[in-house]
Amino acid sequence: MDKIKECVNCGAAISAEDAECPYCHYMQYDAAEARYMDTLESMNDSMGSLDRNTRKIARKDIVKSVLITLAAAAVFAGIGSLSGIVHEKTDSYYYGEKSRIVKGLDWYDANADALDKAYEDKDFAGIYKIINADSKGPYYSILHNWEHYDIYQIYTGSYDRFEQYMTDEDRDGQYVFETLYRNAISTLELEYKKDSAASKLYARCSDDEKKIVDGWLANVKKFLKDDAGLTEEQCRADYNDLYSSGYMDYSKSSEYAQKYYNAKGGTQ
Repeated sequence: MDKIKECVNCGAAISAEDAECPYCHYMQYDAAEARYMDTLESMNDSMGSLDRNTRKIARKDIVKSVLITLAAAAVFAGIGSLSGIVHEKTDSYYYGEKSRIVKGLDWYDANADALDKAYEDKDFAGIYKIINADSKGPYYSILHNWEHYDIYQIYTGSYDRFEQYMTDEDRDGQYVFETLYRNAISTLELEYKKDSAASKLYARCSDDEKKIVDGWLANVKKFLKDDAGLTEEQCRADYNDLYSSGYMDYSKSSEYAQKYYNAKGGTQ
């Protein structure tokens, strides 16, 4: 026989397992949380049999963060009921969080194979396309637990545009040169500013990921040396000057790029 409890909202006698009162339809946050935890644990168990290379995401951390979020929402719902806050809003918040998290997990399950394959191929442009393909996503609350998310953030910080324009058909044009110069200098933040967000991300990368990022740095330095004609000392001087305010001086970077472009014999 089911255990009986009182609805936290209307006081009706309902089953202790009811996540929603069948009479007033108010959420029973303790039962709702327990049911959702069971669902997540079941999902976690079923994923355990899948290929580990497609499931390197820290699933335990996700479940933990999910439960904390839902518990907080549930407590808020309970407080709202006691203090007279309109409970429809708290219900909406709780179920909205639940829906968002479930959709995020579904998105990851559907894209994990492709994400891991793109990383193995060192295809970060491909990773970008996967993440941004869904107009309703991406689900960053889930994605930030992906083990390669730190290096992906480094890539999208500035190197992605550098990589893109290095293969541009107008490779010898001034606009492309200026874009390459600006993003090359920006990428050097990894080496020149040790307390930057990018440097902190780099510090968290695995040894293999650091080798990839080091390769990116080598690529931008090669461009600055071979195409812009800069020495290592000039690169550092340009970086310090362009970021003297803490942010890139775009106007000055355009002036520098034009000077280097003209010096190498470029045309408009």
